[in-house]
Amino acid sequence: MKNYELTAGVCSTFEQAIRFADWCDGRPIVPNFHDVMRQFGVSRATAYNWLSAWHAARGTRAVPMRCAA
Repeated sequence: MKNYELTAGVCSTFEQAIRFADWCDGRPIVPNFHDVMRQFGVSRATAYNWLSAWHAARGTRAVPMRCAA
């Protein structure tokens, strides 16, 4: 299993983006913001931003998540 844990100040933003894309592409299902937050320890806003950028790069559309009533 690959180690996706990042240590602050150890890797560049570019490396972090590659690790994120590699992690997303290696999953059997499309990750959601909860998955990203849990895996990379980022805020909800950052998770949404990363997923949005990943979908834009792939030419896919993110499926909005419905809030529980």
